[in-house]
Amino acid sequence: MNPQFLAAMAETASGIVLSVRKTTDREARRGLLSLLLTLCRGMQDVAPRNASTRAQARAHKLGLGDLRVYNFYDGARFPGGRKASMMHWEHWKPAVDLRNEILALTSPTPSAVEGILKNARICWILLEEAAFLRKLGHNTGRADPAESYKAAGIELAYPW
Repeated sequence: MNPQFLAAMAETASGIVLSVRKTTDREARRGLLSLLLTLCRGMQDVAPRNASTRAQARAHKLGLGDLRVYNFYDGARFPGGRKASMMHWEHWKPAVDLRNEILALTSPTPSAVEGILKNARICWILLEEAAFLRKLGHNTGRADPAESYKAAGIELAYPW
């Protein structure tokens, strides 16, 4: 992950949290919380990527090669699109979880926020694997993403 980008995102998120805590205006607070969630979701552009072993095997059958080189928007160019190719762009640690951890910081300094944002990861998985994660209740609130994936029987193709 690019250290300069990570530091800039952490500093920005820290400022947003301080603004959330200062504001008494409900609409402003809602907008700031939405902005923080968007920032956390935006980490997907620079976060380390992985793939489940099953998704990677499917990608090889489709002639796609290593899924780690693809971003969310590339999925639309998979044979038949993401849905037809049965692929899902998964936030290993959901953006809402990152946001909630940042908001829970007693002292949201840029370095404390950076420690949380470093947990952003992306994993290409099959749609059926994503559905099973949701069925098990692991769509958000993943204290330990590795345990959530293990419970769903999802194995990673590559080490982080």
